[in-house]
Amino acid sequence: MKAKFASEGLDWHDGPFRRITDKTLNSVMVAVTNKYPTGAVIAKFYRAPRSGVIHCALWVGGERRGWGTAGGWGYHKHSAALSEAMGRAGVELYGNPYGEGRGDETFPKGKPVHIDGRGHGSMVDAMQAMARAHTGERKVRVIDL
Repeated sequence: MKAKFASEGLDWHDGPFRRITDKTLNSVMVAVTNKYPTGAVIAKFYRAPRSGVIHCALWVGGERRGWGTAGGWGYHKHSAALSEAMGRAGVELYGNPYGEGRGDETFPKGKPVHIDGRGHGSMVDAMQAMARAHTGERKVRVIDL
């Protein structure tokens, strides 16, 4: 999977993360490289108390930011929230959203794909693709916290 930066993305203050105090940190994903050992791409996932809604705050190299939410049931909400955050940050993904060699669907070449609802493996591949596009490095490791 490859990532391209299509637009500038939205102003951070447009999102719901002005007031994070009412949300509980659920998990964190960090994509690290040799140039960025503290994180080239960081995605933090929050859940409001007594709510099934997942919120995602995304930072790509400190230059791009996005936020996304996903609620309801019957699909992978973390990947849906990350996909929405990537769209708001101006990130487009190309290739197989399930990762190379996974999934039996064929995806059109040259058209952006989304990872919403496709699971944790797609999230890891998307984080690696964003880190590669931002840093130019091929070796990327994703850490789940």
